Amino acid sequence: MRAVPFLLASVLLVGVVGSARAGDPTPGEIQAARDLFAKAETEEDAGHWASALEKLRRAGSVKMTAGIRYHIALCEEKLGQLVAALSDYTGADQAARAEKNREVQDAVAEPLRALRVRVPTLTINVPEASGAELLLDGKAVPVGLWGIATPVEPAQPHAIEARAPGKQPFSVQVTLKERDAQTVDVRWADAPKTGPGPSGGDVKPPPGNSDVKPPPRDVPPAGGADVPPPGAETTTRSRAPAVVTTVAAVGFLGFGVGAFFLAGSAQDDLRAQCATLPAAQCDGLKGPTRTWDALSLTGFIAGGALGVVAVVLWAQPSQTSKSEASLVLGPGSIGVRGSF
Repeated sequence: MRAVPFLLASVLLVGVVGSARAGDPTPGEIQAARDLFAKAETEEDAGHWASALEKLRRAGSVKMTAGIRYHIALCEEKLGQLVAALSDYTGADQAARAEKNREVQDAVAEPLRALRVRVPTLTINVPEASGAELLLDGKAVPVGLWGIATPVEPAQPHAIEARAPGKQPFSVQVTLKERDAQTVDVRWADAPKTGPGPSGGDVKPPPGNSDVKPPPRDVPPAGGADVPPPGAETTTRSRAPAVVTTVAAVGFLGFGVGAFFLAGSAQDDLRAQCATLPAAQCDGLKGPTRTWDALSLTGFIAGGALGVVAVVLWAQPSQTSKSEASLVLGPGSIGVRGSF
């Protein structure tokens, strides 16, 4: 059953018809938003909250009003998205006061009061440490919110991570119930330091593959195997740069394509978030999208440049030899197979 009569749909038009400034919705857009609002209320009556929420957000992208934000919050509450619902109920109340919409103020009062009690809060205290960083569910928490009670979704695990130079990483996972108010204290422990070895010298990591040197050319390998003739080795070297350059070009191009799709996904997420956020706050969320766009462009440019170099290398004449090399492409992998 609808909590607010269909009369709220008219709120969508109240500040729109009375002004015709540049950038305002056109009459066609207003009518389309009105139709979306009506369909959303039908979905609410049927209990189809997710479908109603999607239509309400689209209507709100034309003109966000107190009435539309109230219905968005109602759908979010029914879907168990209590933190989002609390934020939108608060936004609807503020907008209703600005619009002098008493009907929405009365409708939002009770659910707003109830949610403020139901939504659990999490307080994370971080001891002072130079360069410290705090993450909640993988997202950085602003320093100004450290030690402040923050609403979180109930019945969901929340990952807390803290890092600082010279300190061991701190991590813990907590799950809160409705009405809980929990505090987590980050505890730093100094990271282990590399000290002198038993003989007084510095401890050094064991040598890796980079420390292994090939035997001299005039010394035959173990087992009595013959050393490949100089001609075969020379030919192999002439082809190896072409193979390596080709692999690098394909790798960069693949990275560029992957970053392109991630940028598109981030753009879609941004549009969904911006539908219910002020323009100023929305601008602050564009960082990930711009980063992926830049990475995608970098991948394409590097891949193209390396591709040109690879073509030049492959075009150079070479002698026939027993050396073989081929590029192997597979799902999620790129490699080189052959003998040199």
